[in-house]
Amino acid sequence: MNRIPMVVSPYDAELFGHWWFEGPEFLCNMFRQIDKHKVMKAVTPMEYLGMYPKNQVVNPNPSSWGDKGYYDVWLNSGNDWIYRHLHQMADVMEEKAKEYFHTNDKIFQEF
Repeated sequence: MNRIPMVVSPYDAELFGHWWFEGPEFLCNMFRQIDKHKVMKAVTPMEYLGMYPKNQVVNPNPSSWGDKGYYDVWLNSGNDWIYRHLHQMADVMEEKAKEYFHTNDKIFQEF
């Protein structure tokens, strides 16, 4: 199957500024160069999946990222209690988004 090559950056853009002061400037310059040369195109994962719906699944090694590896920055004994509540709230938010998708409420029309 012929495919357009893809380079993946598995980092949240927020981390570029959080861990690297010049990170946001680097990202801005990178996207400007991509736009200028027309050899590469920046796409979202959903756009790529629209072009190529069948892909090999790749799971990064959890020990390769974060303090002490194994996601210790995001999940540790100091914050593990909250994840159950976050998942419950995400479910509620999803239900409300579906329930009020076609609202005529003026507050939502501004967005």
